[in-house]
Amino acid sequence: MLRVDKINGSVTVRVAGYQGNLPPAEQSGGFGERVQVQGIGTERSECDEGFGRTISSARSSAEVDRMGESGVRFVFDVSAQGGHYRTSSIGSCIGNRPLGNEPHDTQSSAEANLEAQMDFTAGSKPVEFLWRNMAGARLDVVGVTAADTASGDAGFGVNLSGEGSHTFNLSPGIRYQAVIRHRSVAEAAGASLQRITGDGQVTLR
Repeated sequence: MLRVDKINGSVTVRVAGYQGNLPPAEQSGGFGERVQVQGIGTERSECDEGFGRTISSARSSAEVDRMGESGVRFVFDVSAQGGHYRTSSIGSCIGNRPLGNEPHDTQSSAEANLEAQMDFTAGSKPVEFLWRNMAGARLDVVGVTAADTASGDAGFGVNLSGEGSHTFNLSPGIRYQAVIRHRSVAEAAGASLQRITGDGQVTLR
């Protein structure tokens, strides 16, 4: 009979900016801990700092937590707002407006990295993983034996889609670890905005 022995996980979130003086920042957290980091740029237009200006910003939050007795939940929210400012090409102003108006776009990014480890002992039946809302994630089974390799599950890994399942033929009574990883990145430049959110789950049975 399949037995889930231990579930653990961690997250790391980051933000960064380019040409807009949005300082890079990073935060990490453990299993069941929601972490967040954010930053704001310092764009200023010449002559009148608010003229044609968009202030860049970035925000990232993530959490990996247990779901029931044999599942994990991945929650993340990353968003990036690009920035913009204007300068004078000749270093002069008229009426608080830069002469020879030169536009400048700035960039920002937000990133979330989530990982879960599920230690389990295989039973007599094939081990099935089911997932939902996990597009872009990767699942790998660690600790395979020579007998497992002979069963035809070469690689013992699968790229997860939005929803699906996968079955592994594993040796009964042997302890394995399933490692699930997901990375999400939002990037924006100029006045554009990108936001990516996710609330997915992986269950073992």
